[in-house]
Amino acid sequence: MKENMRLSIIIPVYNAEKYIKNCLDSLLRQNVGGIEILCIDDGSTDFTAKIIKTYVEKYPFIKYYYKDNGGQSSARNYGIDKARGCYLWFVDSDDYIADNTIEQLMQYTSSVPDVLTFGIKEVTKSDCCQSEKNNLIKHYTSGKECFSNESCNNGPWWYWVKKELIIQEHLKFVNGWYCEDGMFTMKLFSLAQETVFTNLDVYRYYRNPNSTTTSTNILHRRKVCEDFLYAIQYLDKLYKENEENSSQVFLNVLRQRVFSYIFFLQVRMLGIFQIKEARLVLQTLKKENLYPYKWDAYNEFRYKVLNRLFQVKPIYLTMIETFRICADFKEKLKS
Repeated sequence: MKENMRLSIIIPVYNAEKYIKNCLDSLLRQNVGGIEILCIDDGSTDFTAKIIKTYVEKYPFIKYYYKDNGGQSSARNYGIDKARGCYLWFVDSDDYIADNTIEQLMQYTSSVPDVLTFGIKEVTKSDCCQSEKNNLIKHYTSGKECFSNESCNNGPWWYWVKKELIIQEHLKFVNGWYCEDGMFTMKLFSLAQETVFTNLDVYRYYRNPNSTTTSTNILHRRKVCEDFLYAIQYLDKLYKENEENSSQVFLNVLRQRVFSYIFFLQVRMLGIFQIKEARLVLQTLKKENLYPYKWDAYNEFRYKVLNRLFQVKPIYLTMIETFRICADFKEKLKS
């Protein structure tokens, strides 16, 4: 049985009663063997468990595991330990998969690459099930080469990874941090050897307005800022570890990823950080030669303008103070 298990799909779930059925149904429509679906319940308090158990009763390849709440990273790590497949795929419970795509992807694993990557499509509804079929397939000798040549996402949903690589390199998601996806993905691709890329759009990423990264809750926003700073330092360390054995192209890509994190950290600090706190963050980044930075901002005009403003410390600190005053004024109006 173990030898025939080609793919383990790991789904961390937490209070996902609104979405999990659509996610599981999209996987069942694949109509392909050699897979297992591991639902890791991270302490749900709604009807998530009841819904999943109805699937478990019908389909023996769907497994349900319950654990005390520890966050998405701990649930994924739990799934890694339970998985029996040659490849692992991390799927979020509010997302889903385009029809008849897993079988196609399995054809691309004949050379047993360390990583198989594919396309994602961001959606705001649950009925975008048809995939745009194409024959674009590229083989890279390393994950670094793939990351240097393709438009790569931070999330762990757009690739399958060989479990053997994860075990050998002791790869785990950093627990307790909102930016764990980017840290795991960059570390993985810095270690992977043969990597296959196809632009077949397989994954449907559902843009959830209530997600932790889009929450307006002040405590969540402050925690995200702290986690962004941690991720910046983690990726900067990864950059330094790879300086002597990587192409300049890969190093530039990794550096730009670090700079993008700094930019969005600065965006998130507006309205919640005091000027003293912001000054301390900038000083920390400057000591590590990360501020000011030269980020190739997105083509959108607003990003280019903000990028320019953020590089000038007095201007940015003035923005911090102005946004904070406005935020305090709004709170007074509410009360």
